[in-house]
Amino acid sequence: MDGPNYGYKAKMHGVFMLSMGQPLEATSKTQGIGFSSKFMIVSRCARLSSQHADDTSEIQEMIKYKPHVLLTQENTQIKELQQENKELWLSLEEHQYTLELIMGRYRKHMLQMMMAKEEVDTKPVLTLHEDHAKEVQTQVERICEMGQVMRRAMQVDDQRYCSIREKLAQLEIENKELRDLLAISKDSMAAAREESTQPATATHQNKPQPESSDLM
Repeated sequence: MDGPNYGYKAKMHGVFMLSMGQPLEATSKTQGIGFSSKFMIVSRCARLSSQHADDTSEIQEMIKYKPHVLLTQENTQIKELQQENKELWLSLEEHQYTLELIMGRYRKHMLQMMMAKEEVDTKPVLTLHEDHAKEVQTQVERICEMGQVMRRAMQVDDQRYCSIREKLAQLEIENKELRDLLAISKDSMAAAREESTQPATATHQNKPQPESSDLM
């Protein structure tokens, strides 16, 4: 049991010494880097403490199956580990307090930098933006004028198309009427021809034939 406990103590001691080795007073950049590293260290301490608690519970489970002498010895070691764990938790809380203090100073420093920052002259940017807006407005007006011209041209084309369609319809109607009249005239002419040929045929058939004695 001394081997794992010794390794755990060494890990926690190294982590704690590494975390406490960072200076409290630093620039904003150093404080930002220190914050990330210290946050990782705090997370690692919490993870190791949780792992140590799991190891303690496993040790308590193993107590049921060992002799009394070993149980007494291990019970002492468990108490020492629990005390050490308590001290580590206190160190962790102190470290978190230090970290919060560092972050408070970092925020204060950043706020001072933002308040002390010189105001940027926005007049050239606003002038450029206004010129660009005027140019866009001019282009929009030109596009609207072109749209009106195209709309008028389309209306004229539509009127021409409608007039052409009306003329074509009138011509088709007149053509149909002329065809009908032509067909009627052809029918009447054919009927007149038939009527004129029928009386001549009837007269030729009714004419008497000369007798043979008269011819002699």
